Amino acid sequence: MIRVFEPRISVIDKLNVLKSLNKNLISGTSPEVEKFETLYAKKFNMKFAVAVSSGSAALDLALQNVNLKNGDEVWKIDLGESLVAAASYAKGIILIGSEDGTLFALGKK
Repeated sequence: MIRVFEPRISVIDKLNVLKSLNKNLISGTSPEVEKFETLYAKKFNMKFAVAVSSGSAALDLALQNVNLKNGDEVWKIDLGESLVAAASYAKGIILIGSEDGTLFALGKK
């Protein structure tokens, strides 16, 4: 098996998860989530930040807040190597990354 993105979970991380579970603070409206969002927004000098449950949820939220058109270049990064990416679909738009690091939004005209 090839290990990819193996998490580093500390004892403190595990204790914090147990603390949240024991206090039933696991929903998006918990004080811990609000604290995280506030600290994250402050760290990146933003007015707001929103915590979501997955990368797919983050992508869906992002797509709801931008005006993408068929063929728009969304993101490009030069890593000096080939990238492997799976296509994602949300809100009628397919996002797919090319080997050169470009992310394209494809949809109906």
